[in-house]
Amino acid sequence: MISRSHGVLLDCDYIIALTIPHESTHAKAKKIRESLFETPQFILVSTLYELATVCSRKFDHAFACNVLRNIEAADIKRLSVQDIEAEAWKEYYAQTRKSTSFFDCANLAAAKHYSLKIASFDSFYPKDMVAA
Repeated sequence: MISRSHGVLLDCDYIIALTIPHESTHAKAKKIRESLFETPQFILVSTLYELATVCSRKFDHAFACNVLRNIEAADIKRLSVQDIEAEAWKEYYAQTRKSTSFFDCANLAAAKHYSLKIASFDSFYPKDMVAA
């Protein structure tokens, strides 16, 4: 288990925006990355699963593998969903809107649990929790 510390939790849409130059949020993702220099970075293991699926569907399998290998090589600490699973389910059950993502609920629970900001462009997250 990690100690509670300040840092940033990486969301799937942030990683895709950072990786794909033609994504509409690419320039903003690059600015966020620059602002996070030397900030501890974290990713939920479930976000890696989401990223693999999204990249494989949106692009192709080889691209997905490349993105995941780059994350593996970077100094990004992995967090287990198991440590925050009950909190993630509470977040999920509390939602009322259609198409609620469990992945986003897990990220929100982890960010609250570990006092992390979230690198994301998803409007689901409270603005005060988003790394800008």
